[in-house]
Amino acid sequence: MTKERGSLAERSIVAIRVVKEAIRIFGSCTNIPITKELLQAVKRAHSEYALFLENECKQALHEEEEMKKREQAKEQQRAAEKAKNDLLEQLKAQEKLEESQLQEQDTARELISEASKKLMEALQQGQGNVQSVKVAQVMLSAGNEKLNANKQLADIRLQDKICQKLHQQQGKVDNAEASAAAVPTPPTKKRKLH
Repeated sequence: MTKERGSLAERSIVAIRVVKEAIRIFGSCTNIPITKELLQAVKRAHSEYALFLENECKQALHEEEEMKKREQAKEQQRAAEKAKNDLLEQLKAQEKLEESQLQEQDTARELISEASKKLMEALQQGQGNVQSVKVAQVMLSAGNEKLNANKQLADIRLQDKICQKLHQQQGKVDNAEASAAAVPTPPTKKRKLH
């Protein structure tokens, strides 16, 4: 056996031996009788080989389609993850804004409370303390302005919407992961030639 034929499958080696043995029995390949059975066997072998090639081509196309589906599922998953991360960033920014607005509201409440105390003291001292009344009035005005400026706190509803979108995106991510896991990987089974 030559070096080129050393990597052949066992069935191929057996087939080569059978052919060589038949040629040896008949003396030469020109002495082999060509019968109907031999011609039918050749046609049958050729049609089986053609069918094998067609099946291999179909399997390759099927594997390519499966690969594309897996890639699409991965791409959808990446897009869903990106959307989720964007929503998380928006949520963090909204939480920081809410925290700063709550601090501003606390400051405004303290200012109004202090102004109320000064106003009560000025009223209890009587008419002579007009300056304290004016200071209390300015403090009350500043506190009210701060509270009015913090109307943005109503934007917390926006945060609720972002949370809802985040939950929806999480559902999409879970669905994409499930569809990526549901795409079966076909077994790679090689059929040996004769």
